[in-house]
Amino acid sequence: MSGGTSADAQLSGAEATESLAAELTAAAARFFAAELGEPHRTARDPAGAYRLLRPGLADLGLLGLPPDPAFGGAGAPRLTTPLFQLAGRALVPGPLLEDVVLVPALTALLPSRAAELAARAPLAFVDGSGPGAGLRLGGGLLTGRSGPLPHGCDVDWLLIAARSRSGPRLLLLSSDHPGVSIVAVKTMDPCSTACEISFDSPTGPADLLGVAGATRNLLVTVRSLARLALSAELQGIADHLTEVTVKYALERQQFGRPIGSFQSVKHILAAMARDVLALGNLVSAVARRLPADLASMALWCAIAKSHASKTAVQIAAAALQVHGGIGFTEEHALQLYYKRALAVESRFGQSAELNAFIGAARVTGEPLIC
Repeated sequence: MSGGTSADAQLSGAEATESLAAELTAAAARFFAAELGEPHRTARDPAGAYRLLRPGLADLGLLGLPPDPAFGGAGAPRLTTPLFQLAGRALVPGPLLEDVVLVPALTALLPSRAAELAARAPLAFVDGSGPGAGLRLGGGLLTGRSGPLPHGCDVDWLLIAARSRSGPRLLLLSSDHPGVSIVAVKTMDPCSTACEISFDSPTGPADLLGVAGATRNLLVTVRSLARLALSAELQGIADHLTEVTVKYALERQQFGRPIGSFQSVKHILAAMARDVLALGNLVSAVARRLPADLASMALWCAIAKSHASKTAVQIAAAALQVHGGIGFTEEHALQLYYKRALAVESRFGQSAELNAFIGAARVTGEPLIC
């Protein structure tokens, strides 16, 4: 009897989450359509566009999504996945990932610092503790330099992961903290901003989040949730590009007939539709069944991100091929989606890097923690 009651409660919880996801997605779709308009308008002032968006996101409840008990209470992938699919379709600018995924996850994992984290948002995440990263914390001094960081110029606070002798550590510093130097750099994504940050910064215990030895698992969770959200964003980009390319192929006339009627173009469109459908199935499956244990979670989110990056860039290239020269022009929105796909592909691990981790985990049988 108790087993049946537990199963019924689980089903009821899943149905409630699905209902909330549908409601939030519909509201967000209307909001993005009304506030963002066409992507070229966003590209003129990405930081300003997000500043105008953020109060509306808060009003919709998107900046404080309830954690999903099925995932251990540290994230809400079944709620954030459809939201980021929309973000990909609308080319939403700004630190949406930090606001909707990273900060809520950290407030759940670090309840003693929850109020402080929420008050510091929006912030930018500087991941300087991963493979090849160069931020180090030692003797109370944070040193090193970040690579190109999206949105780092647009926020007042930085969430920083750095290496130390006791393992990775997490810090929260203001952008005007002593020894922090921020330089704007050009980004391939016109609907975003980017900067490089150098650190030669004294730090104290109050700047640290979490405890030594526990930060590694915390970062695995945060990176995994970020990769899943970015996978959904890439899926949204691929889905939008497939739709507009099919529409264009049906409207564009050549030799007195739509170009979509030619067999070579049909093959391209069919491959795009096949690939975007497979990608959507993968992302949705991972979001719905994301395991709570760190190794499995890291593995599946890395697989989703790697496949989404490859698929979205391939679909963007195919869309350019069908559109021809017009797709490369600044006046056409297609090039903005292609550039966003390339920019997102580089965040939280490029495909080659993630594939190396995935392959090593499968060959050696060791758990994937990255």
